[in-house]
Amino acid sequence: VHGVVEALRMADAEDDLSMLLDESGWAWLVHKDRLIIWKIGQSSIAKCSICKELQLPPSDYIWTAHLIAVCCLNVPGEASSLQSLVVMAATREGTIRYWPSLVHESSYTETNMDFGGALYNFLTGVKGGSFILSSARSQFIRLTPDSNGKIYQHGLAQGQGMFSGIGRKVSSLLGILSPSNDEELSSVLWDEDDSRFYAMTNSNLYKWEIEDNAERQILSWDINRILKDNIMESIWGSESNYGDIKEDINVQYLDLQQNW
Repeated sequence: VHGVVEALRMADAEDDLSMLLDESGWAWLVHKDRLIIWKIGQSSIAKCSICKELQLPPSDYIWTAHLIAVCCLNVPGEASSLQSLVVMAATREGTIRYWPSLVHESSYTETNMDFGGALYNFLTGVKGGSFILSSARSQFIRLTPDSNGKIYQHGLAQGQGMFSGIGRKVSSLLGILSPSNDEELSSVLWDEDDSRFYAMTNSNLYKWEIEDNAERQILSWDINRILKDNIMESIWGSESNYGDIKEDINVQYLDLQQNW
């Protein structure tokens, strides 16, 4: 694709380039405030068949492909096209730009999110042409554009799974808690086949069941405690100073992937 090759050619050694590939075959590359989206061809002859370049909103932070998301609104079984693709981009500060169609790239709507100065790390396209914006402090906001481009927003429902009726003290004993503002978000994952959204923080794993117009939290688990109580004990449990070793162990979660 000419636009991709040009962006790579013009990029300096110190420039930050970021790229992601969606399961639907759409890929996007971010270079400074430029977003290049293209469709990976299914044949060896047409490796890349569709390409579009978009202007991103201004930001004081370096752009990353994790804050770009696409949704294909085509009928199942039909090939996706520019007409069926909607695109949303979010700055780390919370400026949202939404393109209802890539046929007219200059036509977009824009809004701003303000959740106490939170910085955002991930934007994920989910069910029903909607998106989930995830902050660095584990706040999750679902963004749903209407046919006119107006964006409706609400926080993901929490604590509405099978344990929703129990108190916080009992929840703590069972290791099932809702995200708190001091949890650092590590990674998110969208399972399109089962309509599940996963979020992994520095201490917990959360899972939501996503419907077209609603969502339900079905899992929140204290993975830190599981690691310390089981895996670490199996490795260092026989050491005479295991108590001291355990206190000095620092666990960091880097990524979240689905095991097929």
